[in-house]
Amino acid sequence: MKQANILTWIQNWYLSQCDGEWEHEYGVKIETLDNPGWWVRIDLAYTDLEDIRLEVSVGESADDWHYIKVVDKVFDASGDPTKLEFLLNEFRALAEFGEEAFLHQHTSSRVIPIAEGFTLDRGLPKPIGKLLEQLIEAEGVTAQTMPDRGRELAHRIKPALEELAQTSDTDMDRLLMLTYNYGWNYIYSRQTLR
Repeated sequence: MKQANILTWIQNWYLSQCDGEWEHEYGVKIETLDNPGWWVRIDLAYTDLEDIRLEVSVGESADDWHYIKVVDKVFDASGDPTKLEFLLNEFRALAEFGEEAFLHQHTSSRVIPIAEGFTLDRGLPKPIGKLLEQLIEAEGVTAQTMPDRGRELAHRIKPALEELAQTSDTDMDRLLMLTYNYGWNYIYSRQTLR
């Protein structure tokens, strides 16, 4: 059986979501970027995909890159000017094969499953995330030991967090929770990729 082209497939997926209500609040958007590139945003609320949370980022060069993030019930993807069909096919793969298969296909990319209630938009700055990743690796923290060791790790990077708290509007308790969540995400993504 011949596979439908991607525009026909997206059109059919969109039509299958339309129920007299969904299409009034949600939908599919395709736009151009000025850097240049493409941006694809597909609402996943009230679909079979609404609970998926992940990120894939690949930047081979300024002319060959793409980024896919699925958080807050939205598939949000962008890429260089040659990537529109690719981005739509990535959404198709996610919809047809599910999150686990999608993650398995992207082992060479940076794939980060997102914990419930924690999005990258509210995440830790990269230097603190890298420091936490180094501590997790050095200490051999696993999913089994994270419940007991998570706060200990957060307190080990407390000086960096205190400095961040002084220069941002985020309080220390929130930063400690973000650190703990980031640690869980890192451990989970490391286990998924192995």
